[in-house]
Amino acid sequence: MGRRGLVRRRAGRARPGVRRCRPSERATAFEALEKAEDPFFEQIRALVYYGYYSRPEVVIAIRKNVPAGKDYHGPPLPYGYIQSLEPWDETTLAQANDNGSYLETDQVERVDLSKVTWIQ
Repeated sequence: MGRRGLVRRRAGRARPGVRRCRPSERATAFEALEKAEDPFFEQIRALVYYGYYSRPEVVIAIRKNVPAGKDYHGPPLPYGYIQSLEPWDETTLAQANDNGSYLETDQVERVDLSKVTWIQ
């Protein structure tokens, strides 16, 4: 059963008033659920948000119109950030193994910063 069917079944069983009211009254019914801090409302709201922010048109609009959204890639599920991954550079990856190192925590020593003028 898909998400829509699950929501419809749950709405009919858990909150028959929302399903049976006229379309013009549904907003009022959902407002009442919200004010009551009903967990069912929380689930419905989460599904609506996920559906909205997963739309490609919305992702494009966020990137284009929101200053902090330039690197927004949409929701990572179910496929991860496939469209935002850059191609691997095998040469750079090979060099990373040659240049990197690891120290155990007890091997780390403090650096004397007293002679560094730009941080004082």
